[in-house]
Amino acid sequence: MYVTSDTSNRFECWGRARRGLLLLAAGLALAVLTSSCALLGDDGDEGLRQSLRSNQFVWNQADLSNYTYDYRYGSAWGGPPPVTITVRADTVHAVVNRETGEPLDEAEHDFFPTVDDLFDELHEALDYDQADVIFDAELGYPHRASFDPYRNAEDDAFSYEAEGLEADE
Repeated sequence: MYVTSDTSNRFECWGRARRGLLLLAAGLALAVLTSSCALLGDDGDEGLRQSLRSNQFVWNQADLSNYTYDYRYGSAWGGPPPVTITVRADTVHAVVNRETGEPLDEAEHDFFPTVDDLFDELHEALDYDQADVIFDAELGYPHRASFDPYRNAEDDAFSYEAEGLEADE
């Protein structure tokens, strides 16, 4: 430990610390600005509509019909295990349980969404009492979303995460 009674040295250390905090704050602000977030609720309806339109446009411009991504769904009632979803020709082709590495039966594929299905759900969410959505900054797909269809109802809220999306050939 270094102790000094020189006040100019203390101010110099404080100046360095303050610059470091400012750089950290700038980095956090940049991280927030590079992802797109939309809220629905008290007067957030139009914000979600605009964000939904612009991010769906970005997704459509990417023109991906073959891709893989990790998906996790949760609600008060539980949900399926975290999975990796493989989409081919805009259709769920394979679903693998990330905890066990085992593929799910083809009959269960209908329970898991493509990114286009996630956008369809967001369009439905415009009628919900509350929806919070974070879109992927690069491809525009819904990265993280939480919904509360009826604010005063119990156990109707649910959420999902879609991450690690990679284009496949």
